[in-house]
Formats: sequence, C-alpha cells, structure tokens
Amino acid sequence: MNKGELMGLEKMVSLKFITKRK
Repeated sequence: MNKGELMGLEKMVSLKFITKRK
C-alpha cells in the first residue's frame, strides 16, 4: 500500500470515530 492510501484510510477512520461521537 502507498503512503497516500494509508493516509486516506487514517482520515476515513478518524471521520468514522468523529461521526460516532456525535
């Protein structure tokens, strides 16, 4: 996996956590 893909996955995961908190 490329670094860009890993960064994208981290962003998606962080967004999921934020939405779950709300």
